[in-house]
Amino acid sequence: MEMGKADLRDAGSFVNGVTYRAFDLFDAGLDRLGEILTIIVGLFERGELSLLPVRAWDVREAVSAFRLMSRGGHVGKNVLTFPVLSTVMARF
Repeated sequence: MEMGKADLRDAGSFVNGVTYRAFDLFDAGLDRLGEILTIIVGLFERGELSLLPVRAWDVREAVSAFRLMSRGGHVGKNVLTFPVLSTVMARF
């Protein structure tokens, strides 16, 4: 499942029995959305769900990070970090 509206796909572009359907959580209504969120919070509290991993990449390794993402070789979030200014200035 991917959540987001920025990259909606054409349902006909999938093969091998894969189905795709875009949806908006708010279509369920605020009461149902509240029920769903309560269930999800409970799953996290009981340890049945956990946060996805976060991998930090030095911004100077951005090409490698984007290459990994383009191959779908990651799970979770990739974050670009910037070196501390004093570390960068020490090189000059």
